[in-house]
Amino acid sequence: MWAFIQNEVLGMAWLNRLINAGLSTLGLDTKSRIGGSILFFLYDCIKIMVLLGVLMMGVTTLSLPSMIMLRKAVKPKLLGVFISICAIGIILVGYFFNAIQNFII
Repeated sequence: MWAFIQNEVLGMAWLNRLINAGLSTLGLDTKSRIGGSILFFLYDCIKIMVLLGVLMMGVTTLSLPSMIMLRKAVKPKLLGVFISICAIGIILVGYFFNAIQNFII
């Protein structure tokens, strides 16, 4: 189970296969020097943007300035639901990683 999470979710191996298939469809050999470089560039650029986006959203979701801005744009009831879902999600992810830490380390 951990190998799947490590490779497919965190390592984004699915993205590498998808870009590889796309480049092969275009007739580019990904085993060549130029094909491998293009594959590496596209894969890493997309992966870094996704991971940075997730990190930034995770850090700023429940910050006070974010809540002040959202308060002006969103109804209070919907803002409460948003805060609850984000807080519960963060807590569940924390519990999940605490539960599997013995398998990882």
